[in-house]
Amino acid sequence: MPNPTAKAEQLISYIIQAQPATLELKNSDGDTPLMTACYFGRTSFVELLITSGADQSTRNKAGDNLLHYALQGLPLAGQLEPFLNLLDKDLLPHLFITRTNLHNNGGMTPLHSFISTTAPSLYYSPRPKAYTTEQWLDVLKLLLKFSGGAELEMLNGAGDTLLHTAVMNASAPLVRALIDFRPSLMYRENAVGRTPVEVARDRAAAEKFKAPSVPSVPNNDQQSVSSLVGRAPAEFVPDSKKADKAETDTSKVWKVCLEFMEKHPSKRRLVSLGEANDVAKRLGEQYSSSRYFSIQARGEDDDDEEEKEDAEERASDMADFSVNSRNSRSGGRWLCEKCHKKGNVCVCEK
Repeated sequence: MPNPTAKAEQLISYIIQAQPATLELKNSDGDTPLMTACYFGRTSFVELLITSGADQSTRNKAGDNLLHYALQGLPLAGQLEPFLNLLDKDLLPHLFITRTNLHNNGGMTPLHSFISTTAPSLYYSPRPKAYTTEQWLDVLKLLLKFSGGAELEMLNGAGDTLLHTAVMNASAPLVRALIDFRPSLMYRENAVGRTPVEVARDRAAAEKFKAPSVPSVPNNDQQSVSSLVGRAPAEFVPDSKKADKAETDTSKVWKVCLEFMEKHPSKRRLVSLGEANDVAKRLGEQYSSSRYFSIQARGEDDDDEEEKEDAEERASDMADFSVNSRNSRSGGRWLCEKCHKKGNVCVCEK
């Protein structure tokens, strides 16, 4: 994907005029040119392709739509808003609630997928460094502004809402932002009948009653006992003062829940039978298509047809030049259209 320059736009415009069929041509991953432009955050290219009639409802083999791809590049709020304004206003609500394929990406909406990989938290593995907490919250607020929070009540492939995911990720900034936007989410059950507040309480309690770590012992058997006997008794007792000062992410999340529960008491919202069945059905789809579990007899014609389909599938799964090029240049996403640098290092408007 070229840098966002006038010459690149002229080239794309020429290709569209000379070969209109390429507008909806898909690569081996099922990406159209419009999806690729969204993946790299080339807003000017997106506008050109949409003006030329590119299909905005397209999805690739993993179930990603334009929003899924755009958010994977970690845009800043100032970059994302012009992009969202380009999309069809009638189609945009549908894009926000479209889930990826369960088998590939966990059946997530664009916001849920974005949160799962970028939520500011120290509890799990370090998050991408593209955002400060303030920049990340700006993106979240912008997405909620455009979606109206329609996806917040939805369950992902695991049967959890976005707030459940935030609590399990021990992300206090995200929990506060979501509850502040819609306090009733605290009382929304997931597919197994647990509310985010209950999850937060149980995790905080489990952390409090966690067994203390075993003192380290040298590997040398001759010194191990003597080293323990020679230690001061105070070394085996945790420092209560330090423990009180060191507040964990899990305890921060629980405090946020307590704060908002006091301000916004409400009734529990039960998970419906339809929602629970929907999650079970989508989980079952991972296994139902496997031919190895079929007990139906097959004839020679069926075997030939199946071999042909397998050959076609293997051919389609082979990454083509477009996919390889996209993967090798993934670091060049959401560049400033003036200086061609990433948004977090661009100084054009500072």
